[in-house]
Amino acid sequence: MSSAGVIVALPEHMMSFQLSGLQTLVDNKLPEARRMIKIHDWMQTVCRDVLDECDYTLAPRTQLIYPSGTQCTVDGHPHRWQTAEKLLELVSGHIWGLWQRYPGSIEVIQRPKGGFPIVYFLRKDAEEALLSYLVRDIIDGRTSVIPVQGCCRSEIMDIKTFISEVSISPKTVKRVSSLFPDNSAARQNIYLLRGLLVHRILLLTLKKRWNVQYGLHPLRDPIAVPFIAKGVPSEQAEWGHPDVAILFTCLAFYLSGLELSQMRQCLDDLMKSSDPSTVYEQ
Repeated sequence: MSSAGVIVALPEHMMSFQLSGLQTLVDNKLPEARRMIKIHDWMQTVCRDVLDECDYTLAPRTQLIYPSGTQCTVDGHPHRWQTAEKLLELVSGHIWGLWQRYPGSIEVIQRPKGGFPIVYFLRKDAEEALLSYLVRDIIDGRTSVIPVQGCCRSEIMDIKTFISEVSISPKTVKRVSSLFPDNSAARQNIYLLRGLLVHRILLLTLKKRWNVQYGLHPLRDPIAVPFIAKGVPSEQAEWGHPDVAILFTCLAFYLSGLELSQMRQCLDDLMKSSDPSTVYEQ
C-alpha cells in the first residue's frame, strides 16, 4: 500500500479471502473477522477484473448457451442454412489451390473416401486469400447466394465493399440496404455474408478441430455441440451464435457423414416436398 504497488490475483484468491473472513466470523474471532471483512469490502471498490484476449473470449461467436424450452426455427430459415452450405461448397473448391499456392500456410488432409477435406490454417496469408477468393466468386455470380446478374457495376462494387471491408461509409450501407426491394432473402444474405466473411465467423469454424472442439452428440438433436475433450461432446451446452452453430453442423455432417437412419429420413423428407427432383438437384 505504501509503495503503491499492484497485486495480480485470480478470482479464486479473492473468493478464498472472502470465505476465510466469513469463516473467522463463524468461529467467533470477531477482531480478525472485522478486519478481514473490512479489507474485502475495500478490495471490492478498488480491484478491477482484467481478461486476457477479451475480444475473443467475450465475442458472441464463441459464446456457449444452455438452452431450455420449446425449440423454434432460426431467423432467416431456410436461407441461412443454404447460404452456409453454398459458402462451404465454394471453400471446398479453393482448398487445394490454396495448399499449392501457400504450402507453408495451410495443411490439407484428404480423407480416403473423399468428401470435404480436413483443413488446418497455419498462417494469416492463406486465410486472407480464401476470403478474397470467396468474395470474388460471389461478385462474379458463381453462386446463387446473391443474384448479382441483375445489378449494375456500382451496385456490385457496393456489395463487394460491404462483404469485404471492415469499415464502410454510411452511404454504402444505405445503398446496400435499398438493393433487391422485391427479394428480402437476397438482402438478408448480404448482411449474413458480411458477418460470415468480414467478422470471420467462417474462418472461426474452419479453424476448429472436428471431434475435438465440436461435433455431433449421438443422443441429442442433430446440431453440432461443443466438445469438452476429444470424442466427448457436451451434454447440455450449445453454440450461442446461430451462424456458428449452423456452420459447425454442416461441417460435422460433411466430415462424419450420414448414418443409414439419417439418410432414410432425408429421402423421406425429400419425397414429401412439392417438387422432389428439383429439390434434389438443389
